Amino acid sequence: MAVKKADPREEILGQERVMQQDMRRLRANYPENAAYIQCYVEDACDRMDYEGSRMYDEHPDKYMMRKVCDSIHSQIRRDSGRMGVESGFCRRCGNLPDEALQDLIEVLFFNEVYRRRCRRRRCRRLYR
Repeated sequence: MAVKKADPREEILGQERVMQQDMRRLRANYPENAAYIQCYVEDACDRMDYEGSRMYDEHPDKYMMRKVCDSIHSQIRRDSGRMGVESGFCRRCGNLPDEALQDLIEVLFFNEVYRRRCRRRRCRRLYR
């Protein structure tokens, strides 16, 4: 009886699913501020996630990356003010100093960009 060889693509996709589940489990433990900001970061990265995006350049443009982080910062401040910090909409984000908020946004953003770049590299191997 011949042994059926597993398709390497299925194996890689299975590994990718496991990694995604692991990431979701870890993110469930994020502090309230980080989880709140992560939603904005993912939304910004989703808009940048297309073929030919500068996010996937070998050396992404620092100015462009900083501009995206500044945009996320402005949007969080705008939404926090509109929804009202007292309403429970990110109770602590409204009280974070701008510099600390900006630093947290940048760390989460660059981490998300790195994660997506790694995923894209892994997935490219599937279709070569």
